[in-house]
Amino acid sequence: MTQIFKINTDKISENQFFQRHQRSKTTSLITVRRLSKIKSMKTKNIFAFILIIAASLTGCKKYENGPVISLRSKTERVSNTWKVESYTINGSDYTSILNNINYTETYTKDGKYSYSSSLGSSSGTWEFQSNKMQIKRSGASGQATDLNILRLKEKEFWYYYLDNSDRHEIHLKEK
Repeated sequence: MTQIFKINTDKISENQFFQRHQRSKTTSLITVRRLSKIKSMKTKNIFAFILIIAASLTGCKKYENGPVISLRSKTERVSNTWKVESYTINGSDYTSILNNINYTETYTKDGKYSYSSSLGSSSGTWEFQSNKMQIKRSGASGQATDLNILRLKEKEFWYYYLDNSDRHEIHLKEK
């Protein structure tokens, strides 16, 4: 090894050898620093991505029985024509009453609300309240005004309202 070193140094001057050696050391050092920065950036990006996903999964389940994550806004999900899937008052089933009169509810993206049945219909407006945990309806005669949302999916909308001490729970599905 010493001989090879000696042969190489004989062909070039000592000064040239040390200059080349310094350049290659500097280049190697720069390359190592760049690689460590790239690895550090990749690690930070991966960590940030995992953090964002974790936050979105825990933060999206707003309603007790709602979806974990949805790409549609709450307004888009509620905007639909709904028919009754079940209706209970204090846990007793009264679904057949609303199904027999073909009861439906319609909510639009621009805040309009209507209901219809074989007994009549009415319309009014709606808006989210309490950080989108409730819907406040107004203008429709004979309708509860404050709805507490239990589930709001693309094809399901569950809510309850209180009438004095009676809890009315309605599960609607897309018509």
